[in-house]
Amino acid sequence: MEVDAWPTEGDEIVVATWPTRFGGAAAERSFVLTDAAGGNFARASSRWAVVDMRARRAIRLPDFIRRLPVTEPVAVSTGATPDVPGGSPLIGEKHLQVRHTDLDVVGHANNTRYVEWALEAVPRDWSAEHELVAFDVAFRREARQADILANLETRWRAQVAGATAR
Repeated sequence: MEVDAWPTEGDEIVVATWPTRFGGAAAERSFVLTDAAGGNFARASSRWAVVDMRARRAIRLPDFIRRLPVTEPVAVSTGATPDVPGGSPLIGEKHLQVRHTDLDVVGHANNTRYVEWALEAVPRDWSAEHELVAFDVAFRREARQADILANLETRWRAQVAGATAR
């Protein structure tokens, strides 16, 4: 996700989303967040998989999904980027336990929780001095109730053009 401007309290936010590509077991979507007048707040892309919950593995996308119309993706420079280099400054670290309220309908942590947890690891004084302009989230494996997420780290890197904190 890349953020152009943060909405303020009372702003109307319009979310447009559409499928952009279907692979064997993965689907990609684009998102654009605008204000009521059409001004951009942010844009994002995501990759999704259909999972056989008994086998705990991705399966081929069903035909009813593959029949959806596909259009061009939104331009987002994040996504599929390499991990933040090991030399990037560590700005926060947190140890968390997955709670019942973090779970989705299939019993693992809801994808939005990962972003919340990463932001929770950012010290308040650091976030007061910096603005989030983009983030990448890569889900390596599911987290389930009572799992302990140890050493949850938030690191940042400087954007070369414009020296904006990331």
